Amino acid sequence: MFIPLVVGNEVAGVIVLDATGEKKTFSQEDLYFCLTLSNLVSLLLERDLVNREREEKKTLEILGQVAAEAAHRMRNPLVPIGGFARRLAKQVQEPKCREYAETIVRETERLESILEGLLRFSKQKKVKVVLSNINEIIREAEKIIVEDLIKEKQIRTELKLNPEIPLLLLDPLEIRDVFLDILRNAVEAIEKEGIISIRSEKQENKVKIFISNTGCIDEEIIDHILDPFFTTKPGSSGLGLASVIRTLDAYGGELKVVNDVQARQATFVIKLPLLTPTP
Repeated sequence: MFIPLVVGNEVAGVIVLDATGEKKTFSQEDLYFCLTLSNLVSLLLERDLVNREREEKKTLEILGQVAAEAAHRMRNPLVPIGGFARRLAKQVQEPKCREYAETIVRETERLESILEGLLRFSKQKKVKVVLSNINEIIREAEKIIVEDLIKEKQIRTELKLNPEIPLLLLDPLEIRDVFLDILRNAVEAIEKEGIISIRSEKQENKVKIFISNTGCIDEEIIDHILDPFFTTKPGSSGLGLASVIRTLDAYGGELKVVNDVQARQATFVIKLPLLTPTP
């Protein structure tokens, strides 16, 4: 007998029971007990999931405040450092000194870019929502990625978009940026050639968008890939996907990552409610 464990309208696991020995089947009392047990386990799992999500949201809020304070404090000395280094690079004649000054300018600009990421992450979301076609937003993001990044690699894209998805109340530019951030990660995960597929579908009161790329994520980083400040890219702040989560949270949405090692495929799953409240 297979008893599903349902958490948030999705099957999170299965209890498997076998009538062994002389007992060839299950009585009504057995069935009632098993169903009661599965309901209890499902409730415990759902409570644990809700508590975990609350803790994650609170952590993101605290990190946002800390990031904002750190970014503002670091930006003040960076401005004169960058300014004086640029003036030195223009005025110094000795080649070695000019090289040093140009290195300072380059690294200062990199720090400024990281600070911009911190400020975007810490900035409270103030969205301008309108009724929007999610499939059109996906097509626009895919077009930008193809023109800007994919042309450098042998990557092709596949779109499987459900035309029956109704209009959603959201800020199209913000959601487009969400797709762009995830698509950039997908492009960077593919070394030379591969496939990026984007699929949208309607499930009950939610819209799901699946963004998959060939090449799975290393097992040692899969559990941390959505953590703020976690990155494997040199010079990155590690706030790209954390900012995506904050944006989706403003719409009551969520993001999760599915890693299929056997198929060598990683999938980012975005969920958005059909009836999106105004933030």
